[in-house]
Amino acid sequence: MTLVPNPNPGERYASVLGGHNEVLYEQAGDIKQYLDAKQLKPVLVFAEKRLAAFPDVPCSKELGFEVYLPQFRCIVAKKGVSPAQIQTLTAAFEKAMQTPEWKKFNEEQYANPDSYMGGPQFKTWVEGEMKNMAAFMKEFGIIK
Repeated sequence: MTLVPNPNPGERYASVLGGHNEVLYEQAGDIKQYLDAKQLKPVLVFAEKRLAAFPDVPCSKELGFEVYLPQFRCIVAKKGVSPAQIQTLTAAFEKAMQTPEWKKFNEEQYANPDSYMGGPQFKTWVEGEMKNMAAFMKEFGIIK
């Protein structure tokens, strides 16, 4: 495949919808309207298991590709924020993630409802993902 980088989501979507490109890598929730309208069809999920929303779509692991690109959202604070402030923010976000509104949003965005990671666990995960992405980018010739 030939990589066609396009940082503008609207142009990315239009390039596939208009037949200029054949494949799009995107979070399913971001293209929900096209999936619902049957204008785009998911063909692969970069995950260790299939998504419940797309039970007929294979995941990368079952096809022998150990490439996992999980969707994640995070909140960051500038350096120097006190541990007490971090704890307050963490508690507020944990509470918010238990609300019906957040759960509905997760479902609509095809997000994993059990994906919360806080504090040190998230930092460790991000560091590992950065190493994985750098290795893939080198392997595929994106960076040297």
